[in-house]
Amino acid sequence: MRTATLVGLFVVITVAYGLSPVVQNTDSYAYPATAWAMVHDRSLALEAFHGDPAIDGHHGPQATPSGAHVNRYPWLPAVLFVPAIIVLDLSSAVGLGPGSYSLLTSGTRFNALLQLAVAAPVTALAVVLVAMIAFDRLTGDVGRRRRLALLVAGIFALGTSAWSTVSRSLWQHGPGLVAAAAAVLLAQRLARAPTAGRRVAALLGVAVAVSYMTRPTHALTVVAFSTWVIWKQRQVLLPYLGGAALVALPWLVVNGRTWGSVLPPYYSGGRLGLDSGYLEGLGGTLVSPSRGLLVFCPIVILAGARLFRTTIRGPEGLGALDAVLGATVAAGLVTTAALSAEAWWGGHSYGPRLSSDLLVYFAALAVPTIDWLAEKRRAATSAGRRVPAVVALAIVAAVWSVALNAEGALFRSTTCWNNRPDDIDQNPGRLWSWRSAQFLAAPDALRRSGSLADAALGDDCT
Repeated sequence: MRTATLVGLFVVITVAYGLSPVVQNTDSYAYPATAWAMVHDRSLALEAFHGDPAIDGHHGPQATPSGAHVNRYPWLPAVLFVPAIIVLDLSSAVGLGPGSYSLLTSGTRFNALLQLAVAAPVTALAVVLVAMIAFDRLTGDVGRRRRLALLVAGIFALGTSAWSTVSRSLWQHGPGLVAAAAAVLLAQRLARAPTAGRRVAALLGVAVAVSYMTRPTHALTVVAFSTWVIWKQRQVLLPYLGGAALVALPWLVVNGRTWGSVLPPYYSGGRLGLDSGYLEGLGGTLVSPSRGLLVFCPIVILAGARLFRTTIRGPEGLGALDAVLGATVAAGLVTTAALSAEAWWGGHSYGPRLSSDLLVYFAALAVPTIDWLAEKRRAATSAGRRVPAVVALAIVAAVWSVALNAEGALFRSTTCWNNRPDDIDQNPGRLWSWRSAQFLAAPDALRRSGSLADAALGDDCT
């Protein structure tokens, strides 16, 4: 795709995300403070923010063996806030503004704005990479591929939790999606030119390693792409491993200096478990009225259609890369359900947050189906026939997906739903109520207030 098209897509999506008012300022709250510590203390320790009620109230710092207090979540996403910290401090040095520390300790409002300012372009970058993935996978002339690639990117951007969750705050999901999308794009290009792919393979290793460093559930990404390289691209295994080591080794050193071990406690496998709630977690991950992937994003069914349509034709119908991606999606859903020992519903969030890490793989797998549907529609239109039912159903699924994810990004009442009438973590039974499903919070607020502005902005319970 042309650079101008990709830049335009990035700008449009960044603006759309940035203008969406909901900010889910929860688990990611301590990342800007961690970035401040990186710049000023050359460490991850949050001692300068000790006693800050906002930090303590957002799953506060966790003590390391040395007694320092560090953000319990993976530290790599905090690096994305470092440029903002430097700019704010340089501005303060010349008399413009109070500086980063004063702003970070001034309350939650500035933190929320900073979170949105970083998360919006990061998520938009994932959208651009998805457009590039789609362009490479589509058939036909360049114009047709460009139009359909933009369609795929638009559905990914607005019809999934990329909009309603990932772009609302710099969770681990945003950088993880960027790394996963880069990995898929690089793997596709490596598959096309395996003999000239040492540099591409090294970059693939970097992307795969970064995905895991960002969020531990991307261990599945590591397994998936490493399996594919060993299976189909053994001639570039060493460059692939070299690229991964290039970024992983410094990360491991920082972990060792901070935690006394190469992996922080958050990466412990003890967070997963097959307890009595596992089947409920699996069902809820898929069809819960307030967290189900198929409820909030039914368009992902197109990825399943791709797998079904090709595999029934025999093993040769599905490429090795798509087979690995399909297995990763299945394993990811199973792993999400295994978080039943903690909270398979993802705590205070909107929709299927914990399935967000799989969105790039769903998008890549859905592209051939969208290609096929577009051709069916073109053929019907050329022949003067009605649009096939399967095309109409796909359109309905896309519209439904956009509508529900728009609610999560535009209406604060959907966030307040986690606390009203009671805390969802204390009463997870509410996750199964269709009468008070989370996506009904916005219509209910609109009905009560009678004003679209009040319904969207009236509640500030983040």
